[in-house]
Amino acid sequence: ITLALLARFGIAVKREGWSAFVIPAGSRYVSPGEVFVEGDASSASYFVGLGAIAAVDAPIRIEGVGSESLQGDVRFAEAAAAMGAVVKTGPNWLEVRRGAWPLKGI
Repeated sequence: ITLALLARFGIAVKREGWSAFVIPAGSRYVSPGEVFVEGDASSASYFVGLGAIAAVDAPIRIEGVGSESLQGDVRFAEAAAAMGAVVKTGPNWLEVRRGAWPLKGI
């Protein structure tokens, strides 16, 4: 998450494996403009699960995480889709509803 956010601000971090990270001398932050502060994708996963099993008539919309999230846990939505849930995403939101039932194991 940190490396991706630094890249958004124009900082090119050189990585030597996972043991050393180097920011070249003279690096300067460049504002990308407006920055969205994400919600917690791990906490959002409970609502993804809820939508996958209980949202029959209308989807559950989760705002604060989406397709542009830097957090790996947002991929829980992909797992729900692979199990049969209907998942739509936007840059900072997810919508989940029950699709195939019962959900299949993955």
